[in-house]
Amino acid sequence: MTATFESGFFATWRYTVAAYPHLKQTQSTVINMSSGARVQSIPAHGAYGPNKEAIRSSTRIVAKERGPDQITLNSIAPYVASAESERYEKAHPEIIAEIVKGVALGHIGDAELNVGSLCVYLATDGGHYLTGGNFDVDGGTSIRP
Repeated sequence: MTATFESGFFATWRYTVAAYPHLKQTQSTVINMSSGARVQSIPAHGAYGPNKEAIRSSTRIVAKERGPDQITLNSIAPYVASAESERYEKAHPEIIAEIVKGVALGHIGDAELNVGSLCVYLATDGGHYLTGGNFDVDGGTSIRP
């Protein structure tokens, strides 16, 4: 559990604090990575889910604190393919098929296309008025009843 929080929430927090002088000078944007696991109550994710929720929560708080400095902070909760998830899919196609049933769009997203393009937008002048948000880039997995 300690390693999960050290490499996740604490690393995110320390980076934001250390970068503050530069962020203030340049009125920049911070984009943190959260996860849908923060609200899905997935078994065996007792450290991972809360860690990602802590990132999302601190993003909102720091966005309010740093707003007067014109620093924006947002978090993204992606459900997209990665090299590791593709290896897992090849080894466990039946598990992935079951997971995909819960994705409204019926497929797993693409990290570069779906998450990368959102990151680019958030870093532009047009995206600079968005702050304190969490964007679920998950094909509709997080749609609540």
